[in-house]
Amino acid sequence: MSGGAANYSTSVTGIDSLGDSVVGYCTNPSTGNSSGFLYRNGAFTTIAYPGAINTIVLGINSAGTMVGYYGTSGGGGTTPSSSRRVPTPILILPEGPAAGLMASTTMGTS
Repeated sequence: MSGGAANYSTSVTGIDSLGDSVVGYCTNPSTGNSSGFLYRNGAFTTIAYPGAINTIVLGINSAGTMVGYYGTSGGGGTTPSSSRRVPTPILILPEGPAAGLMASTTMGTS
């Protein structure tokens, strides 16, 4: 990473019940954009929903299924016109034929 990892804000948001997998997200302070991560067996894996500028991973269970949300607009979920957007929830599957699948569910706005 140019500029060094020390410039990034990192948040841990979940640890599986076995204590061997950690999830969270890192935020680039110059852009405000975030990417999720999985730390397991001494290695980091970046979690980034295709086409999103923010991917936040909030939790992981003992089977390795992760949950979180993504956003496609900047500025903390706002569009350039400043209308509020609702983040889209995601489910990230750990293994099998659908490994890495990020299923999304659209939520309505009020």
